[in-house]
Amino acid sequence: MTRQQHIDFLERDIKNAIETGLKMTVSFIAKNCCAACDKIDGKEISMEKLLDTRPLPYKECIRQGECACCYAFNPVRDANGRLIEHKYK
Repeated sequence: MTRQQHIDFLERDIKNAIETGLKMTVSFIAKNCCAACDKIDGKEISMEKLLDTRPLPYKECIRQGECACCYAFNPVRDANGRLIEHKYK
C-alpha cells in the first residue's frame, strides 16, 4: 500500500466513524509496525484531537512511508451505559 492509499484508508475510517453520530475516543493499533510505532500502540486520544492533528501515518515511523498503523474507534457511553450521540464538525 502506498502512503497515499494508507492516508485515504485512514480518512475513510474517520469519515465512517463520524457518520455514526456517536461520541468516540480513538485508540492506535500500532503493534509490530516498527519500534517507534510500538510506543503509541493502545494509546487513546479524543476524536477532537484526532481531527485536529491527524497523527497517522505516524511521523516517527521508520518504515519510510509504509506505516501500517490504524485507528480503533471506541464509542463512549454515559453513566447508565447508553451510547452518547455527538456531531463532529
